[in-house]
Amino acid sequence: MKKEVLDWYIRELRSKVDANLPWYSRWLSRYFNDPYVDLRARWEITSHYIENYDKSVKFNVIKAVIDSVVSSLYNNKVLASFQPVNGLPDTVRACNDAQQYFDIMFEHEKINKKVNDVARMACIFGRGHLFINPITYEIEPLSPHLVAFLNMEKRYHNSTRCLIHYYNYPISMLNKYNIPKRKMPDETNLTCEFEHYIDCELQKQILFVNRQPVLEVPYEHTVLPILTLYYNEPVFGEQTVGVVQELDSIQSIIDDMADNIAEAVRSTPTNQIFLQAGSDLTPNDLDNRGGTVYFVKPTPSVQGPQQAPVTIANPRPHDPIWKQDMDMWIQYAFEQVGKSELSSMGKKPAGLDSGTSLKTFIDIESDRFETQTTHYINSFQDLAELLIEILPENQDILPQSMNSSSMKWGDVKRQAELFKIQFVPISMMSKDPGENQKLVMQLSQSSQVPLYKFARMFNNPDVSAVFKDASAKYDGIRQCIYRALKDEDYDIPIWVEKAT
Repeated sequence: MKKEVLDWYIRELRSKVDANLPWYSRWLSRYFNDPYVDLRARWEITSHYIENYDKSVKFNVIKAVIDSVVSSLYNNKVLASFQPVNGLPDTVRACNDAQQYFDIMFEHEKINKKVNDVARMACIFGRGHLFINPITYEIEPLSPHLVAFLNMEKRYHNSTRCLIHYYNYPISMLNKYNIPKRKMPDETNLTCEFEHYIDCELQKQILFVNRQPVLEVPYEHTVLPILTLYYNEPVFGEQTVGVVQELDSIQSIIDDMADNIAEAVRSTPTNQIFLQAGSDLTPNDLDNRGGTVYFVKPTPSVQGPQQAPVTIANPRPHDPIWKQDMDMWIQYAFEQVGKSELSSMGKKPAGLDSGTSLKTFIDIESDRFETQTTHYINSFQDLAELLIEILPENQDILPQSMNSSSMKWGDVKRQAELFKIQFVPISMMSKDPGENQKLVMQLSQSSQVPLYKFARMFNNPDVSAVFKDASAKYDGIRQCIYRALKDEDYDIPIWVEKAT
């Protein structure tokens, strides 16, 4: 490919990043309910923000709805489960090593939290990205304002090029890319404009600092190392809709109503005290800090002993219909995305008094939210498959300190058609230690759980220690079988013989 064509691709991607930035800034400002959000700003809080801080009353319904949606998704904590299609030794061993790697990696890298952060971005911007850095192999969530694909490729679901554009990237973080020192920017600037261009067709990736190429390394994969999670899958191309876009008009109505109510409260006088003229009381005898004292001359028709010398009036700031209308719009905002007062606010909706009606109501809400939940869970499976594709083939699955076999990621890729990846909840066991122990004992009595698996099922370290010897025996025997099948090594270590 000619250099002119490559430069055109990069210019096109850069122009797309710049063109999308105002839109993403708008959606983020609606989420924060703050007009001064700038995604390119070096500092989150500027002097302009402090000087123009808006103290008006705000009902940030958009953030409340998104927080409720993200919280519901976070309850779906899952792990990768590798199941061999057949019982070939190499396939079983590849599944076991990959299973152990992903169990450790998901916990160490906090994958559930990172995917949840991407889901929050999808609610705000319509999409969010999870990036597997092909140089450092770090997994990081990326806001869509940092990522650009070619429209012509994205429209037909065949993206082969992308540009990741970091604004105000810390220069100290460039060290992990091993950029030649002569091409490193001056550290006195603290930050720089950093770009990472990846091209599957040319099989290379180029790093730019302040729009100047500083490093070029190969990229030997056919897919981009980026996962995209949509709140609503695009019908065509990249155009999608997030929660902010759906609720933007409703939030505007609520903002106007809140301003009107707040202004009515501010302009309504507090307690008004009316003192009869000619009485023995004077304004100094009354506490008028909360309002104003007026002298009034009572009308002849109401003069008499029943007329109180002091009358206090409390004007109503606004008609109750304003509050009812605002509650209606807030409820409609939650219902627009398939949420309810029951799940989002811990508030029982009016008219649902029986347990049966509440259960039916929760089931209906779950069905309306099923699409987003399915996208969320599928993203974990897509991440596992992409990691298997991106990680170097000659790299050990597990470190030597943990690994008694020599399986590498290339072996897993070759066995990919012989196993399937499923995602299951992190644990079906109860969080209560007593209930957990009771369930494990029931499974043991029914011979559904062998003794060596007990240590992995108990959450209590004291109880797990009782069964750790049985688990160690099983692991030792399994490795002896693997070595016999793989290397024809039939020697059994003494400690395994004694243990059995």
